[in-house]
Amino acid sequence: MTTWPQLLDAMERSLDHYEAALDTETISPDPHWPAVDPPGEPIPSELLARAAELMARNNRIAAEMQRRLNDRPIRPPRRDGYSSNQSGVSVLDTSA
Repeated sequence: MTTWPQLLDAMERSLDHYEAALDTETISPDPHWPAVDPPGEPIPSELLARAAELMARNNRIAAEMQRRLNDRPIRPPRRDGYSSNQSGVSVLDTSA
């Protein structure tokens, strides 16, 4: 079972990963956020300030990501019906 300090450490590494992604404007799966079992007890009071700080940081990063997504120019659909960032494989294509 994961402890609260381990969970908060993993969250901090994850936030570092996504802040770096903002700098490079690339998003990739976060290798620092493992599938962890949540701690089996309430968060200790001495960790509440750190948890609140990490959540506030998370909210700032999420807001910045959303702002950047909203500011992206919308690409018109291609004439063949696929957007320019799709692979061209139809979800109905059963030949694969």
